Amino acid sequence: MGEKIGKVTKQSTHPLPFLEEIQVPILYVEEEPPFMPVFAVCQALGIPPDPHIRRWRRLLIWETARKLPFQTAKRGKRLVWCLSIAEIPILYGMFKWNLVSPSMRARIKQAAKEGVRLAGAAYQEMQSRYKSVRQMLFSFLTQNADLDGWFLRYRVKHADQLPAKELPALELLLAQGRAVYQGAVDIARKMLEDMGELPVIDALVIDRENTVIDSIAMPLFPIVSDEDLKRFAEQLAQIATWHRTMEAFGKNREA
Repeated sequence: MGEKIGKVTKQSTHPLPFLEEIQVPILYVEEEPPFMPVFAVCQALGIPPDPHIRRWRRLLIWETARKLPFQTAKRGKRLVWCLSIAEIPILYGMFKWNLVSPSMRARIKQAAKEGVRLAGAAYQEMQSRYKSVRQMLFSFLTQNADLDGWFLRYRVKHADQLPAKELPALELLLAQGRAVYQGAVDIARKMLEDMGELPVIDALVIDRENTVIDSIAMPLFPIVSDEDLKRFAEQLAQIATWHRTMEAFGKNREA
């Protein structure tokens, strides 16, 4: 749980999210978002770091925590627990606010609200992306539900127009096209199967008077695999290349 030690490329200071007047150390790691030492965040908020870190380490948020080398003023470098800057606002609501002064309490409360608002917006964006990708995959599979039939009809249509010596080239191109299409179909099916395994919740739609007017089912974690999406896009690019190759094959015959 968060034991991976990263390589810090730069250490600086940065305002706490939504608490711009409070500066804390920030650590930059290669190919990752910036991290903030949790002990420094606690000190800046005015709460004791050790007991809170011990409690937070048992929570889900710590799954993404990292131990990073932090350059201290007097004791050299030491490994400290860090969270990404995007996760810091979550901490604002994870301790007793009566531990801090009333003025700080008001600022933390407002910062926590801003964090929740942005988290909600990010979640809505994830839901929208999930829905768009899911619709796109369904559409692709529907359009290509009968690949064998489509390629057979394509072969019959064009084979009659070719001399016998060119048939092997056509057969090879069709086999290549069938393979790239099948690769895209396999990826799309896997992505939809993975989406189907996500837990689903019922969300309520309310009006301005807080009256429930509808309910919708939606994934609790609307996760789309970036790796699978990239593989699918690459497969679509291969399909487009194949169609250009087939077009060039036809034009060469006419020339």
